[in-house]
Amino acid sequence: MDNSNFKDERIDKDIRLKQLDNDFKLSMRKEEREDKELSLRQEQQRLEKMKLNQPLQLQKQEEKSLHWDMIQFFKKELELIEDTDNEIEITLEELEAKVKLLQQLIERLEKHCFKYDIEAEDLAYHSIMKQLLRYFKDLYNDSYEDEPEDDIDENDEDYEPVEIAVEYNFHDKSIERIKLLTKAEFDLDKESYS
Repeated sequence: MDNSNFKDERIDKDIRLKQLDNDFKLSMRKEEREDKELSLRQEQQRLEKMKLNQPLQLQKQEEKSLHWDMIQFFKKELELIEDTDNEIEITLEELEAKVKLLQQLIERLEKHCFKYDIEAEDLAYHSIMKQLLRYFKDLYNDSYEDEPEDDIDENDEDYEPVEIAVEYNFHDKSIERIKLLTKAEFDLDKESYS
């Protein structure tokens, strides 16, 4: 009897241990599954957040590229101002290239502003670039009208094209604006530097 009771207790104990072991394994699997689900939810939230931030990141990249090109333009103008003591002399072809570059930059800026619903008129770059474009266009048109008409045949071996020099300078206030814009952020309000 004692031996059979001992065996029954032993079997009962083994069953309880097995039951505890199974319960533990089950709870561990449940915890692992919950951890995986939590990890998957966090990854899904991260991806959704990235998806929401993607247009903003794309906008910032475009602005960075546009900002760089505009700053380079203004830096070149500053170099010309400093190298010539604001008595700048360039050829008509260089002036024409400057007008085209300004037109391209303004067009890129306006497209960017339209795409991201930004008021272009509120940007310092836009207003100053428009002023510069008008200035350079007027300068180009005046210089082009002053160009002497050639009666010489271009196929003549003695023909030498006349290179027209165009002179211009900036007002002190314009120079200060250009200096500020070379250090400005893309979203600078024009009122700050008007």
